Amino acid sequence: MTKRFLSIVLAFLLTFCLTSGVFAASEAATELKTEIITGLFENWDQISIVYTEYDLMNVTNVAKEIDCPASIPTDSKVFKSFEVVGSTTLTSLRDRLTITAVQINRNGNTFYELDKFYQDDAHYVTDEYGVAYYTKDSYIKLDKPGEYVIYANYMGLNLGSVGYVKIVPDETQKVMAVPTSSKILVNGTPVTFEAYNINGNNYFKLRDLAQALSGSDKQFDIAWDGNYQAITLFPGKAYTPVGGELKAGDGNAKTAVLSTARVFVNEIKGNSLDVKAYNINGNNYFKLRDIAQIIDFGVMWDAATNTVSIDTSTSYVPDK
Repeated sequence: MTKRFLSIVLAFLLTFCLTSGVFAASEAATELKTEIITGLFENWDQISIVYTEYDLMNVTNVAKEIDCPASIPTDSKVFKSFEVVGSTTLTSLRDRLTITAVQINRNGNTFYELDKFYQDDAHYVTDEYGVAYYTKDSYIKLDKPGEYVIYANYMGLNLGSVGYVKIVPDETQKVMAVPTSSKILVNGTPVTFEAYNINGNNYFKLRDLAQALSGSDKQFDIAWDGNYQAITLFPGKAYTPVGGELKAGDGNAKTAVLSTARVFVNEIKGNSLDVKAYNINGNNYFKLRDIAQIIDFGVMWDAATNTVSIDTSTSYVPDK
């Protein structure tokens, strides 16, 4: 009786400690698998361990397998790394599987956590015993280019990091950025910006706007943190120029891709602001009205004269 009890306890410990993860690739989608270890004891002197594969999740839009960077934690015995294009969806294939996708930025051998993503709430249920869990088909949608480490927990067993996904921009999703033809006034004075029209909206460099509003009631400063890929805005603070502000463009159309930079106000804390930005030749361009709403300055459009007016004496009013 005592040996049987000890065998059960040992089996549980082995299951907990030796759990490992494995990906299995296919053409249509990539399945993330794990080897769940169960202990089968023939007798006290001999232990037989049987490995059983469990499908965990599908990873979509996989382009190829890649080498995992050395700085990424690879807790699983078998760890796979993938490059995906544009976006990916991690879909659970099992009940009681918890998935966490952590977006990171690497700097040498150090990596910084930028954001965490969890399964959708619609598949989060509670059983008759009051235990909450995610059901099969729960998912995480990742649509920002960058690097992600995937962690998993299955039926209370911490599997650790089970995969690495690098999302690269979809080249077919590049958009055209056309130099803005509108006259731009700041408090009634014409100012030259390198601004672009993308899908009917005007996009400006943050530092150009900060320079143009410097000294006004709506001035703001900007800080960039390369480790956390974060832009922080400081409303009311005098702008510190870095050089190159308000430089005229060459007048040519450019290709633009969605920016991966995150935007915060006053400190890098909590969720980043929900603003869309595009990267053009290494510079981030933001929709004028998005920045106007954050900093709270007025923006008006005069179609008759093709003029955009920025007014720091008024507050932002949403476009109707």
